[in-house]
Amino acid sequence: MRHLEFSSKRWLTLLTLVTAIGCGDGKQEAKLGADASAIAKQLRFIDMAADNGVNHIYESGHTKDCLFPEIFGGGGALFDFDNDGDLDLYLVQGGSLGPENRIGNRLLENDGTGKFIDVSNGSGTEDSGYGMGVAAGDFDNDGLLDLYVTNVGPNTLLKNLGDGKFASVTQSAGVGDSQWGTSAAFINANGDEFLDLYVCNYVAWSLERDLRCVRSDGVADYCSPNSYNRPTNDILYINNGDGTFKDASLETGIRSTRGNGLGIVPADFNNDGKMDIFVANDMTENLMWINKGDGKFENRAMLMGCAVDRDGKAKAGMGTCIADLNFDGLPDLAVVNLDGQSDSFFENQGGYFNDKTAKRGLAFESRPYTRFGVGIHDFDNDGNLDMFLANGRVVFQDKPVQGDAFAQENLIMLGTVDGKFERVWSQDCGDVSAVATSRAAIFGDINNDGAIDIVVINKDSPAQVLVNNNKDNHWIGFDLRHQTGAIANGAKVKLIIDGKTHYRFVNPHYSYLASNDHRVQFGLKDQAKVAQVVVTWPSGIQEAYGPFESNQYRTLEEGHGAPMTQPTE
Repeated sequence: MRHLEFSSKRWLTLLTLVTAIGCGDGKQEAKLGADASAIAKQLRFIDMAADNGVNHIYESGHTKDCLFPEIFGGGGALFDFDNDGDLDLYLVQGGSLGPENRIGNRLLENDGTGKFIDVSNGSGTEDSGYGMGVAAGDFDNDGLLDLYVTNVGPNTLLKNLGDGKFASVTQSAGVGDSQWGTSAAFINANGDEFLDLYVCNYVAWSLERDLRCVRSDGVADYCSPNSYNRPTNDILYINNGDGTFKDASLETGIRSTRGNGLGIVPADFNNDGKMDIFVANDMTENLMWINKGDGKFENRAMLMGCAVDRDGKAKAGMGTCIADLNFDGLPDLAVVNLDGQSDSFFENQGGYFNDKTAKRGLAFESRPYTRFGVGIHDFDNDGNLDMFLANGRVVFQDKPVQGDAFAQENLIMLGTVDGKFERVWSQDCGDVSAVATSRAAIFGDINNDGAIDIVVINKDSPAQVLVNNNKDNHWIGFDLRHQTGAIANGAKVKLIIDGKTHYRFVNPHYSYLASNDHRVQFGLKDQAKVAQVVVTWPSGIQEAYGPFESNQYRTLEEGHGAPMTQPTE
């Protein structure tokens, strides 16, 4: 994130040279092609936040001073805290960076229909730190999802006690890092049965050291991380298996490199059976922590080609996610950036990445926007992966939109049969393009109808619950579990659709400041049955499951499939 953003006037000139892609404008549909234009007419998101019981505004606390952290929040989680089969919602809150009382975070229970009931009072989840993001994971293997909340200041670990109750175990667990935490992820770093915890930290900041930055006309504005030039270390906590963690950042190698960490996504990037960690850094080189399997990690981002873009520049990395766009079973990387910069799409070649941003259609369309939350899913269930981007500026614009000096519209990019993304411009697709200062985008199927929904957290304006109304294509989803009942983070699912081999990865940790639905979902288009799916479990064991009828979620348990005698990839 830079202090001086790209000129909107310059982009207005450039944009006149490009023909917009629409959802319902017959003059523009030819640009999408026959298949994509038909899908664009079908794809609609409706903001159901108020109707569904979500009345949340992330309050930055901004008054007249532009305190640096105010421009970054906030986040949330879609997770099933009560094990009833539907996604509940946890919303992180900001408030004041000063000594004043802050607003507590909120826990909302899904009633089974996609509507939410606020059950915060008495739940123990009302952490009152100046909140950033959250990660959901079962750190103590009791079958209940716990929460780790990152703050500007001490973070908080909330243990799920069952019966709708949580308790802070931060001090006893030893995970109360007091830096400026952003995104976090529960991962199995050492291959044992317990989840470890990686925490991204941004800038070494305090209220006493806050800088004052101004525009050329003397008006106060938010600074950039380069103004501070104080990147910091992330933290890796190793789970001791007894409810406590050890800060293993030094011995694992994590402390060897500093950065301005904002986004995180774990995956087995080099296909060796061990979980690696990618961190998107803001104006410093990205990090690719390769798990060496001996208790140590090595940052190979530069060697693997994902530290900087193809021009050798470190971008303002914010949100990040994985997807497999070339059907080879390897997780590719998407990183979103500041306006004036393209997104980055790093295609995994097995041990290294190629920057395929232009090939995937991401070199231009999103550049006028500052992007934070991001997810790649098959939103229209046509078999092609699509992209959603949550946008909002980080410095004042001269002509505020609807009174918000940072507001921008969000974007949907439709996936095409050849693996490109094409922007949908028209509001005919519903409420995805509502204008606000958007930060986290949280992805999951909140009403279990097979269409991926999106919760968007907006700074100082109401959150959105974008309910996906696409029901024209078949789908199937899977909940992958170990024999203990624990979520199988890192598992890979293979499914053949219309002759193409598709892969999904079990991974709730991606986007920005968010924790997402852990289930994997495939759009099947007109395919009503699935003959077989193949799961590669984190242990390396491969098993086949099926056949299945479409339009349902199925739980797949390790050890209950048919063993595969030959590797499938």
